[in-house]
Amino acid sequence: MLVALFLSAFALPISYFRSEKPRIWNPPQKSFFEEDYQRTHPIVSFPIIPFWGFGFRFDGDLMISLTNDNPWGMIEVAYVENKEGEKVWFTLDSRLDGRQYIGLSDHPLSDEIASLFPIPSYRSQLQVLEKDNRYTVSYMRGNEPISFSIPIEDGIYPPSAQNGHAMNHSQQDMMAILNISSLKLHRVQWLDTTPRTQSFLWQPISGVMSQTVAGLRRGVWTQTKSSVYNHPLENRFLESQECIQTAHIMYCFLKKEEERQLYSISLFQPLRGDEIASAVFSPALPDLRFIPQKNHCSDIFWNIENQEHAQGKVCVHPLRYGTSMVVSMHAPRPSWVNARPVLTSLTVNPEREEVYASSMILSDGAIETHDISVSVSDVIEIPVPKTFLWNGNDLISRTHRPKKKGRAYSVAIPLVPKDDILIGTVSVKSSFA
Repeated sequence: MLVALFLSAFALPISYFRSEKPRIWNPPQKSFFEEDYQRTHPIVSFPIIPFWGFGFRFDGDLMISLTNDNPWGMIEVAYVENKEGEKVWFTLDSRLDGRQYIGLSDHPLSDEIASLFPIPSYRSQLQVLEKDNRYTVSYMRGNEPISFSIPIEDGIYPPSAQNGHAMNHSQQDMMAILNISSLKLHRVQWLDTTPRTQSFLWQPISGVMSQTVAGLRRGVWTQTKSSVYNHPLENRFLESQECIQTAHIMYCFLKKEEERQLYSISLFQPLRGDEIASAVFSPALPDLRFIPQKNHCSDIFWNIENQEHAQGKVCVHPLRYGTSMVVSMHAPRPSWVNARPVLTSLTVNPEREEVYASSMILSDGAIETHDISVSVSDVIEIPVPKTFLWNGNDLISRTHRPKKKGRAYSVAIPLVPKDDILIGTVSVKSSFA
């Protein structure tokens, strides 16, 4: 009984703080897709990208988990170093329901950091002072001032299990894999505000860490021969591979006569350019320009710092007619990746030499996407409409009946005030058998 009462006071479930030991990275041997296609010639002249990857190394991360007397579950004030060793600071605040917001400083490079994450950003008036072996932090979250101090930690303290839990953070926005390379717990000294720090067995869950986050993100994009997601593409031709690269991602395809089969995705650190994570397919994915004759699945292996953090399946589901197909990714382990399958719909327009892609994260309680960036104070909480039922986690349509053995994916309702009118939409995704 005492344990039950003790755990009920937590803002975040203790399972969120459970990590796993990654496996030793043993990349699979290169192998080709050997099955039949619907087409004898490619329908566009460039290899097709089925997913939009992302990767980011937090060189330093001041992490504070909060108790449930606060609508916010976690505060992170982090930095990334540029090539000159300068620290570019930002905040990453997480609500209890997993929604996250990036608070930007006035540094000219902060917008590049925000562009990597498909979540709202705002100007936070962030200030970080390093003095007397402590970080002193102050910023504005909407109209709420946040101010605290925590010791500076220059040492490296690798945890025994580095495959960190993604919690419910941005579950609607990205399939995320974490590698915690260092973690040292420290008590926080609150200054102008008095939030309560979450504790476990009287040990505050706060400290200084460094971690790498990598995975796939939601989004809608158009790919052409020279650009994707409005980013210019650079082509690299090797003896056995052809690679296309944006600023932070490189997709490499194995050559097999006319075919270009996707073999790997490499992710690079913003502001520095060093490779921080990769995913490898075995066998390589079929060349989507020829459209596979039938469903095909390849294994995918995720690598961060020469350790395997996740293994799953990527499947191509061609439609019987036309030039459209669906590509999915699902990993049975770890559990937090298993909870976020990815689904991308691809439509090829041969006449315009364009590919239209829409990628979504099929997580429970996923939030409807908005292209607009809003400040935290702009997010409105409203009652559930009568046509929907709130079951405690998801918003379910009263008229929606999922398929047998299927799973319904729903959305919450963020509304954006515009011209004194609350603007927002509700959408319930179909179930998937």
